Amino acid sequence: MSVDTIENFLTSEDIQWFCDDFARRLAGPLPEQKTSVVKQYQIELGETGHARILDCIQRSLPDIADKIDVVMSYQRQYSPHALHVDGFPVGVDKNYYFSIVVPLQENTDDIFKTIVWDKNFELYEQFAQYQQDFEINKSLYTKLNCSSEQYSLAHCLRPGSKENLADYMPFEGAYVYRLGTAGKFIRSHVHATNNWRTVPGYEYKYKDIIFLTTNPKTWRNR
Repeated sequence: MSVDTIENFLTSEDIQWFCDDFARRLAGPLPEQKTSVVKQYQIELGETGHARILDCIQRSLPDIADKIDVVMSYQRQYSPHALHVDGFPVGVDKNYYFSIVVPLQENTDDIFKTIVWDKNFELYEQFAQYQQDFEINKSLYTKLNCSSEQYSLAHCLRPGSKENLADYMPFEGAYVYRLGTAGKFIRSHVHATNNWRTVPGYEYKYKDIIFLTTNPKTWRNR
């Protein structure tokens, strides 16, 4: 499974509508989740924004659109995300469990990226155990790439460690943000964002996205 770039996911009218809707929410009451890392506004099923994003999915992903439920949020991210997984129930068909990143701003000089590794953990606790084992038994692991240097992933280095786990997992791909496109990947695969705050010559204080997670329509019965 690769990291898919979905071209023409948003029309120019969609982009303007979602940016205006997000701006309206930012100017209103505080969101459900506000930390030093992110402001997140959950968009519920039945809201206009949710219906509009379903139309985008129907247009861009017709093969799965009628088979999935979609959880939607606006996010203003103030810091890069370290290695993590967006898990799901153990033992299910992962082909309908995706994370989809939808940029809401221009990406000058390809600064913003989401990087994905071909390493699957259905539960975050499983990944946490894997990280711990790497720290204890580094000599048993083989370095496979230089993704930490290539994609500015120093923030993924665990405190006290000299080796970055990002370089020891099989690299799957990277989504380079493009306004109007979306990046899709299996959400249980390890992923992170590059440290866009340390790129020389740029002073981005945040990035704005729509973040979607999908579930098969049968998931509520579990």
